[in-house]
Amino acid sequence: LFHNYSLKSCGVLTLDEFQELMHCEGNADASGSVNWDEAFLREFRGMGPLERLRKVVSVIYDRFVLGKARRGSGQFLLLSALGMFAGVVALCSVCDFMMGWGFFSGFHKLGAPFILGSFGTLSILVFGQPDSANIRVWNGLVGHVTGAACGYLAMRAFGYTTMAKAAAMTATLVCMLWTGAVHPPGGAIALLMVHDTKLQVLGRWYILYPALFGAVVLYLAGFVTNRVKERFGAT
Repeated sequence: LFHNYSLKSCGVLTLDEFQELMHCEGNADASGSVNWDEAFLREFRGMGPLERLRKVVSVIYDRFVLGKARRGSGQFLLLSALGMFAGVVALCSVCDFMMGWGFFSGFHKLGAPFILGSFGTLSILVFGQPDSANIRVWNGLVGHVTGAACGYLAMRAFGYTTMAKAAAMTATLVCMLWTGAVHPPGGAIALLMVHDTKLQVLGRWYILYPALFGAVVLYLAGFVTNRVKERFGAT
């Protein structure tokens, strides 16, 4: 749409012209849109070796130095970064507390970790892509519980084998698609259970703690961060 508008010589876009551009854009989408990767590779085919090198350098410079592909305003980036920092500090603080608290401290004394690798993936989504459908409350809660449950059941059935890993991931994917709760960190939750033997001591508790519990901590931090973004109009 922006490309079509930039080709027009007039400075002001009338309503009729806007509708015409939208109509053309809609027809283009209906006929099959081309994503960035496909467009880049298609352009690559008609270039020589030197031109390809210049193109790659240009793309790297535009994205890493000039930030032309950045997702959001400077204010959005700043608040996202501050939210991420505060969220991880909160998660680690909860971790330190739970390590020495009552019932769950027994699991950690046996070597079970609190912070899981999937929390890193979840943090990027919560603080960096708050509008993503993959981190809606339904997706997050069901995705984590489903992934943890499938991982636990696969571990119980097949142990720590290749079959267990394949079964856990397959079952997680099917459950997520069936319930409409696709949530990438849930896949990591499932795989961790059938790979890291230190989690075995948690047993069925793994589904709720730390898998779901840790996710809730990050969701709460993300909720506060996103309310602050809305307050300052950061987009």
